[in-house]
Amino acid sequence: MFERALIVGASRGLGKSLAHFAKAHLDSLNEMTIVSRKPLTFKEADCGVSLECLQLDMSKEDDQVRLEQLVLEKQFDLVIYAAGGGPHGKFAEKNYRD
Repeated sequence: MFERALIVGASRGLGKSLAHFAKAHLDSLNEMTIVSRKPLTFKEADCGVSLECLQLDMSKEDDQVRLEQLVLEKQFDLVIYAAGGGPHGKFAEKNYRD
């Protein structure tokens, strides 16, 4: 049973779809925090749950720290990280670091 959900990367694509899915299909959900790099149009009245929308850009270190603090503070039951990113270009030509 998921009571508190965090969805990162909800401005478009998969993250946005998963946010809509969660609010429509997770009956046990009481609280949802949605993180996006763009302003969001989700409304608490539309969700039926306590809703917090945060505008954070995961490519910025300060926003990464803010998200980490939020995760430690709220101890979410469900975390969905759908933010895009990473090096652009052909996968086989990239050098990834830990």
